[in-house]
Amino acid sequence: FKLDVMKRTIYAVICALVLMIIAPACNNNDFLNLNNPQAYNPGDVWNDQKLANAYLVDLYSSLPGWPTDQSDYADEGAGILAQGAVDPNNDASFKYWPYSTIRKINILLNDIDGGTLSEDEKEGIKGQAWFLRAFHYFKAGVYHGGVPIIKTPQLLTDSLSVARNSTKECFDFIIQDLDSAIKVLPDRYTGNDFGRLDKAAAMAFKGRVLLFKASPQFNPANPYDNSYWQ
Repeated sequence: FKLDVMKRTIYAVICALVLMIIAPACNNNDFLNLNNPQAYNPGDVWNDQKLANAYLVDLYSSLPGWPTDQSDYADEGAGILAQGAVDPNNDASFKYWPYSTIRKINILLNDIDGGTLSEDEKEGIKGQAWFLRAFHYFKAGVYHGGVPIIKTPQLLTDSLSVARNSTKECFDFIIQDLDSAIKVLPDRYTGNDFGRLDKAAAMAFKGRVLLFKASPQFNPANPYDNSYWQ
């Protein structure tokens, strides 16, 4: 019994000493407001080059592959899908709806100018984001024709029932994004940035977009003599 009382007494003394040590620190707001090590404040992302770059890299990971066998879905390949081959029942194979990713890209383009990154850093990140948004809209357009053009991050208070834009409006928007990217991206990235989307990639991809815009797929009434071929 005496031993048990002694243990309790020692324990109480230790607890009192610990409280005496940490009590002054509890008056310090920094002690109580530690940053969550598993999350970042969204307001900090565009003030830190590493965080902004990490956000951009995550967008890169959203890029889908482009299976080579899909060239047979259009006249760039050996065969052409017959009229009526695509219908609502096989939409799992012929569907691309990347609006969750487009929202993330729109957040970047909407918020980055409010941060403290240098203008060169902002322009480089925005150029890559414009390319990525153009890529997603292009692939959606190849499958669906005209799709809704969303330029800003939607809120729950916004109407989410957005009407489809015309196919021409979508192509014009894609080309506008690529032109914006071409203006600010470097000719090529080197060193640790080698492999990023650069001006050459944007110009090459714009050529592909223009070919599809002029193609019979989107000009069935005038497949090979329309003005877009110019």
